[in-house]
Amino acid sequence: MLFILITRIIPYLRFDIPLGFDAGTYKYLFEHFGDLGGHSEPKGFYVLTSLLLLFNNTDFLLKYFIIFLELLIGLFIFLVAKKYFNKEAGLFSLLIYSISVTQFKAFTLMYYKNILAILILLIILYYFENNFIFVLSAVLLSGTHTPIFLIFILSYVIYSIKNLKKHAPRLMLIAILSSPFYFTNLRLLEPVKNIESIGAGNFITLETYLFFSLSYIIFSLLGLFKSIKEKKINLLTTLLVINSIIVIFKLFFFNRYIISLDILLILFSGYGLYQLLSDKRILSIVLSSLLLLSSMFFIINESIKIQPDITKENLDEIITLPQGKILTERKYAPWILAYKEAVIAPSLFGDDSSKPEWEDFFSGKNYSLLEKYKPDYIYLDNDLNHPCVHKKDYYYYYQC
Repeated sequence: MLFILITRIIPYLRFDIPLGFDAGTYKYLFEHFGDLGGHSEPKGFYVLTSLLLLFNNTDFLLKYFIIFLELLIGLFIFLVAKKYFNKEAGLFSLLIYSISVTQFKAFTLMYYKNILAILILLIILYYFENNFIFVLSAVLLSGTHTPIFLIFILSYVIYSIKNLKKHAPRLMLIAILSSPFYFTNLRLLEPVKNIESIGAGNFITLETYLFFSLSYIIFSLLGLFKSIKEKKINLLTTLLVINSIIVIFKLFFFNRYIISLDILLILFSGYGLYQLLSDKRILSIVLSSLLLLSSMFFIINESIKIQPDITKENLDEIITLPQGKILTERKYAPWILAYKEAVIAPSLFGDDSSKPEWEDFFSGKNYSLLEKYKPDYIYLDNDLNHPCVHKKDYYYYYQC
């Protein structure tokens, strides 16, 4: 747990700006109860953040509460692995979670809802026999992150088939109590109705994931094999199978599902490592130690190198920009949204211009986007040469 805390806190010893491209967007969403124009998503997550904002500010949520969630995930990884396997497997799983490059990357990219959803999923697994906590957690998951809720409910339905009479009441309760998150805004169901149109999601590819997780994926396969051999077929196993199918066959949102797949593999890897070290063979112990130590050094190095997407100078400039409709680059757009609320940027917040149009604009070949959007102000790294664009300090204003 201490290693998790150290690697997550190191970047904030050097920088005061929250990590991740989405940090600015989350600041805006926290302060506007998840309302982002035509963008629709369940509001359960923002009920929690609104309650937290009664006692803290958005800076606390963006920098420190997410670290607290990471620590809670570590705790529940230990508890879940201990419950489904044994205490030693729980400790090994916690160790492997602490050195997971995938989980560290999810943290540095500020995949906030994804991280909270992983925690809720672990709570569901731990309290599987407790009807009240199980159903309540499932409903909270439905209001937090639709993709993770989707694989949970699909896995639970498949798992329940062998004893539907026992699980049907819980399934019905989850469906009834979750429905307000979705049927009050039918647009939330669009991804489910048009599942073939969902993209890969922004995250590392499966090939990259396999490279980063090589140090423990062998343990995961060993743990899964031993679990099946011992006939330990449960919701955890079902979740791993469903999640793996989505990622391997690239069905939908498959890159982002790598985050939850990694957590499930980590749980099995602890059991696999326990089985391997139980043999007490020197070679197994040495190889396992070398693999884990190499990942540990890699994570420490990454935590030292990582930095926010924008500089403090850029953020100070953004904060002092005049109010109005501001055209900018992608990297600045989330923070301009957070502080100025009206922003135009490539492929963000409803922008419908093509990539070539934006490339021509930034290279100075074609300024037709100025006529299209008629921004009040422009904030860019590069210079603009247009008769209707006038420079003032560190930004431009449009007047024609």
